[in-house]
Amino acid sequence: MISLGRSKEQVIDRIVRHISRRSVFSILFRAYATVVIIAIIDYVTGPYLSLLVFYLIPIIITSWFVGRRAGLLISLVSSIGCSIHDALFFPVSSSHTVISWLVLLWNPLISFGVFLIVAYTLSAMRRAMDEKLHFEFKVAAEVQSRLFPQSLPPMKTLAYTAFCKPAATVSGDYYDAILIKPHTLGIALGDIAGKGISAALLTANLQGLVRSFAPRHCENVAELMSCVNNSMYNCTDSSKFATLFYGLYDDTNQTLTYVNAGHNPPIIFKRKNNHSAQNINRAENTSLIDRKDVEGYYYYDVIRIETGDTVIGAFSNAIYKPQTIQLHSGDTLILFTDGLSDARNFIHEEYGEERLTAIVSSNLHLSSQSLHDLILDDVSQFIGGGIQFDDITLIVAKVN
Repeated sequence: MISLGRSKEQVIDRIVRHISRRSVFSILFRAYATVVIIAIIDYVTGPYLSLLVFYLIPIIITSWFVGRRAGLLISLVSSIGCSIHDALFFPVSSSHTVISWLVLLWNPLISFGVFLIVAYTLSAMRRAMDEKLHFEFKVAAEVQSRLFPQSLPPMKTLAYTAFCKPAATVSGDYYDAILIKPHTLGIALGDIAGKGISAALLTANLQGLVRSFAPRHCENVAELMSCVNNSMYNCTDSSKFATLFYGLYDDTNQTLTYVNAGHNPPIIFKRKNNHSAQNINRAENTSLIDRKDVEGYYYYDVIRIETGDTVIGAFSNAIYKPQTIQLHSGDTLILFTDGLSDARNFIHEEYGEERLTAIVSSNLHLSSQSLHDLILDDVSQFIGGGIQFDDITLIVAKVN
């Protein structure tokens, strides 16, 4: 009985998911086509077979997935389909004109009334459920907003900003700034696989794990990442994982020690007027791209911190290798989730890292906050009439 009940739930769930993925036009077209087919069958079978209950199928689907107006309209069309059957097989009698007309009117009116009650009830139930879900999502969003840092710990040699723009009510992105020591700052940026409430719950879990293990492993980012990975692996299934970048910024030495667990490669803009390219401490998982100014002289380098290690929560006892890079005054660090680089406009063109690199390189003179706002504004203008399909999280840090 239990397996049978579960199989029925799975079938219903698949049907609902299938219909939900259809457009409004597709649902309406199929609903009206279904009514026409039922009316034809009703006419062919004659007065000996009633198909009244089958007219409820398109009414139920339209009222639930499209809305009240569409449900009421399909109810009217369905009642007309029923009345055609009565008009053809029960013609008005000359001797009982009034009674015959009452009979002809009574049946379609009754069917129309039943259809209206079903359409109105289902649409009202769907609206009430949507309002309840909206309220719950709103509460969840308020709770999640409090989980993000309400204020960023100040550093003497680093000015930085961070912001998350959810695609829906709640976000599957995670960022954090943790003051490990008076001169050491932990910077985290992650992205949970999936969307919705489940991703938001895992985001809270990931934040709790990072904040729990960060003080224990003050300067060992590899051990911290391993502990977070094993903890997340033990409390989630194999389909739930996260990408995570975690770095320790030393305010005294201006160094960044980091581990990149499958996350989008952060970008560092290093100015050459402070040091030459030959003196850059290149890690094994970084790539360097030279840029030129308008006169053709190199004046900064762009370093992508390539993805080197596996994601969080997918494999047990994963090994992570830390890397350290030396920063100098004027250097700029850009961390982001794939919601930014993969953002699409109405013609499905991607924003891309090249566009991000171009706008940052042209505005390195701006403060971290101004540069941060400029990037988000540029992404919003790029999306334009399109839809933000994924959460966008951005961290901009500039070394003073």
